[in-house]
Parts: sequence; C-alpha cells; structure tokens
Amino acid sequence: MKIATPNRTLATPLLTPAVVGSVLGLVLISLLASYMYFLSMSVVHVVLRKEVHQETRAIESEIAALEATYIEVQHQVSERIAQAEYLAETNDKIFIERVPSALVLGTVPRE
Repeated sequence: MKIATPNRTLATPLLTPAVVGSVLGLVLISLLASYMYFLSMSVVHVVLRKEVHQETRAIESEIAALEATYIEVQHQVSERIAQAEYLAETNDKIFIERVPSALVLGTVPRE
C-alpha cells in the first residue's frame, strides 16, 4: 500500500509578493486616511477654540457692563436711603468697641 503525499509544487506559499504588497498598500492607505482625519480634526479644534475664546471675551464684557450697571443702581438706592426723612446727617463721632474673637465658644469676660 502506498501513502499519498501532498504535491508540494502545487501549494502556494502564504506570503507571496502580491499578498505582501496588498497588505502594505492597505496599511499605507489606512495610515494616510488616519493622518488626514487627525489633521482635519486638529484644524477644527483650533477654529472651535478661537470661537470659544471670542465668546468668552464677549460674555466677560457683558458681565463687566452688568456689574457697572449694578454698582450704579446700588449707589442710587444708597442715596435714596440716605435722603430718607428718618435719617439725618450728624457731626458726632461714634466709636464702637469690638470684643476680640475667641477660639472656644463661651462667655468672654467683659470689663
């Protein structure tokens, strides 16, 4: 009885130049596509960052204007309160003593 052996001449190797070229081509194309994608994303992020920075400046300017308006209105309210009938200007000086704060809650001896 004779054992059949596979014909080695008909078997093709797994890594032929055509397969290696195709794999390297796919790798090169995927690397090129990745490079283009990440390059475009970095440009988009730079543009978005500039836009956000401009919006931040605009909001800070608006906040500053609102603070100025608030201070102006606060002074107007203070002037109205100061001109009320029950308040009067005085030349007498009033001094207030302040008890030093203690670290422990309790009674502070007074003189």
